[in-house]
Amino acid sequence: MSGSDSRYITRRDAAIAAAIWCAAGAIIMAMVLTGSRIPLKCFEGGNAADWTAAVGTWVIGVGAIRYSASELGLKLHERREKRYGEVLATLGKYADLAVRARLWDYSLQKFIAATQSGVMPTDAHELRVRVLAPLRESLSALAAQQAGPSLPGDSPQLMQKAAIHAAALERAVADFDARYGEVTMGNVETGWYISTIRKHTESIVDLLILVPDASVKDTEELSGRARSLKRRIDKEDEELTSD
Repeated sequence: MSGSDSRYITRRDAAIAAAIWCAAGAIIMAMVLTGSRIPLKCFEGGNAADWTAAVGTWVIGVGAIRYSASELGLKLHERREKRYGEVLATLGKYADLAVRARLWDYSLQKFIAATQSGVMPTDAHELRVRVLAPLRESLSALAAQQAGPSLPGDSPQLMQKAAIHAAALERAVADFDARYGEVTMGNVETGWYISTIRKHTESIVDLLILVPDASVKDTEELSGRARSLKRRIDKEDEELTSD
């Protein structure tokens, strides 16, 4: 209700008051028509001022009950809004997992493609800068997901498994870099190491590509709950602003 209309009651309040008085009038009229003297005896038991005060107190009580109900409805509405925000925040965490999985998948695929192309750098420094350094950076960021958000479902478990493998592979790459940092690439031993690193990278990618779809399945119920809460909140907002 706007400030300029604050001296007027709402249509809902007027309807409630009218219904109450109609019901009271109907009861009194029925008693009169049937010859009952209860209404008259009631009025004989007190003067008009007493009855006016009693009716006023009763009306105030009805208003207080309605106000309490309105306050309860508002609190429930606020609780739904808070719950809706919490649900959206959780959905955001799952979405973040899916996005990160796609990014690391893309990054690791570049290393796999480079090793499969057959044109790997033979210079150790060039190999370190162009190939191994980006790989280790991606593996390090992925390995940090071992302590990621604690969420139920398959997608967080897949991400955690990929992170554990990434941590182990990062150590293997560091060991290779330390051992062959100054050795010309292309011999049998270094080729075997690179091939082994690629195979483990492919295993990590196999896990990462499953995360987005698993995330969708993990959030089906939560997404439905979010839509239900949103519809309820929108309806209540409309009712609260209609008075």
